[in-house]
This record gives sequence, C-alpha cells and structure tokens, in this order.
Amino acid sequence: MTWVIGRGGRVISRSDWTSAANVDAFLQRYGAGRQRRPPSGSVAPYVTEQIEFRDVDREAFYAHLERMGPRSYAEFKEAERIWSERD
Repeated sequence: MTWVIGRGGRVISRSDWTSAANVDAFLQRYGAGRQRRPPSGSVAPYVTEQIEFRDVDREAFYAHLERMGPRSYAEFKEAERIWSERD
C-alpha cells in the first residue's frame, strides 16, 4: 500500500498498489492544484477514486519473492495453491 500524508497529517492519497510513476503524477497534480489561484481566489479539494493498471509479470514477482528468502516464496506458492482450490 501507498499513503501520501499532507503537512497537517491528512491522508491526501492512498492506493493498494505501489507505483512510483503514479505517486509522482499525483504529487505533481497536487502541488499544481495547491499553487493555482483562480479568479475567485480559492480552490477546494475533492476526493476521487480511480482504477489504474499495472503490468503483471509473475516470473519477475516470483524472483523478487525468492530474493526475500525461500520462506516468502514457499508461503506465496502455498497461498496460490489454496486460492486455486476455492474456484
């Protein structure tokens, strides 16, 4: 998960997947929005929810798990086995 916390402690962004590109794009939009001053003199925040897409590369994911240690790989493979039996 990724959380971006504003200066006052408010959660200004939350996602259930970490993507550096998405975090950077959000920070750019957030900074631009805070600096922009329309003729009315003020801006107001609003909450959005979005669906983003990511590449799925299982082999690279498994390689990262193995790098973290044999237990992480073994436990994930066992979880996949359990999940497959639910279908």
